[in-house]
Amino acid sequence: GGRVQNYCSDQTRTWWAGTAPADTFTRTLELVQAAQELAIARVAPGVSTAELYDLAMNFFRAHDVGAYFTHSLGHGIGLETHEAPGVGPHRPSVLQPGMVITIEPGLYYPAWGGVRWEYMVLVTDNGHEVL
Repeated sequence: GGRVQNYCSDQTRTWWAGTAPADTFTRTLELVQAAQELAIARVAPGVSTAELYDLAMNFFRAHDVGAYFTHSLGHGIGLETHEAPGVGPHRPSVLQPGMVITIEPGLYYPAWGGVRWEYMVLVTDNGHEVL
């Protein structure tokens, strides 16, 4: 991503190049975006970053793809692209107003690759704003 007044941005998108995408790719993209929407909807002050990760992981497990969710759900962002807090199961943090985090679930398959979709999310006094 770019920088504005020394603050970083971060965005990931995945697309299919070439012929029409395989059904597996399309279904994976749908699952990744649904998990992201679920996690973003829960972003608010007082929520644990581990809770956000658990929402996504439990969603993926319910769809039998949890084994392919192999990294954290996101990270803090500010003067550096990757800052605290991490949005994962280890070293959870509690979200506070003014924090900016990414929500970037991804599923990765050894046979063909993976899909990740990322948004930056501002924690507001009463919830969140997708940037």
